[in-house]
Amino acid sequence: MAPLVNRLIGAVLPAPRPLGTCLVCRQAIEVGDDSMRLNGGAHVHLDCATYRMRHRARAARRRSRGGHDRFTGD
Repeated sequence: MAPLVNRLIGAVLPAPRPLGTCLVCRQAIEVGDDSMRLNGGAHVHLDCATYRMRHRARAARRRSRGGHDRFTGD
């Protein structure tokens, strides 16, 4: 029974695709790999990222003092 269920689930759910290729080492970045997203949307392995890349990514994640995104009104 389990192989039948696995085949049905495999037919419904797509196989996990790589996030892309690392800009530094040119290898595929899988879903479970430690990676970071750069400003342009590209992904880089965390081990391949330079200090400057990691520093900029950390600064982009800062939140407001209250810990919530600022409401601009709509």
